[in-house]
Order: sequence, then C-alpha cells, then structure tokens
Amino acid sequence: MRESMESAQAHIVSAGLVVHDTEHIRVTVVFDGKGDRITSEPASKDSDCLIVFAPASMTADDLIEQLVGASEKPVGIVVATGDRLERETVTSLGAEVISPANFEAWVERCRSVQSRRGRARSSRDEWNNRLPL
Repeated sequence: MRESMESAQAHIVSAGLVVHDTEHIRVTVVFDGKGDRITSEPASKDSDCLIVFAPASMTADDLIEQLVGASEKPVGIVVATGDRLERETVTSLGAEVISPANFEAWVERCRSVQSRRGRARSSRDEWNNRLPL
C-alpha cells in the first residue's frame, strides 16, 4: 500500500514538473502529511517546483484552501482536483479548477511541446560545423 501511494505521488510530481518546465509557471503539489507542521521540499534540484505536505492535523485539501485564500492573486491559481466540494471551495476563493483528466491532457500537451523542442534542438545540432578549426 505504501509503495502504491509513493508511486502515485511520484507520478503527480512528475506530471507537475512537466507542466512547470514547459509552461514556465510555478507549480506546487500538495499532499496529506504526517508531521506536526507543514513541510516542503523541492521537486527536483534544478526546479522551483515545490512539494508540500500538510500536517497530520489537516488534509491536503484544507491546506490548498488556506493557500488559495491567503493568495493576493487567487485568479492565477489552478487547482487540479476531482473532489466536488474542493472544486466549489477553491472556485469561491477565486482559483480556477481543472479535473484530473484535464490535468493529464495538459501534461500530455506539455510533453508533446517538449518532444518537438527536443527534435528541433537535435536537428539544429546536426547542422553544426564539426570540423576541427
């Protein structure tokens, strides 16, 4: 069970990094936690994408609601959730909501962009002068 939870979390973080790296937007992934306080860690060493764990006394949804409510510009926040009550709550606070299916579609579009960029970079490299000068 623990491995499947960690695997699911890794999948979500990976998806968040794809969006972060392609769209150049700030991404924060929030999970339920176990400790006494909110903890966070970078999703990768070269990224400002953040993984946040709620304390045991609250759920990830509670923390997301607090983060959206405390934001000066909640209109710029997108929350991916399939929970109807969470959608209603964060929307009422000014955030935008997308379903998990729409988030996955966004991730796939970003992967396609990354793939095209990689191919374009690769074809440019093929035309470099490789003669020793």
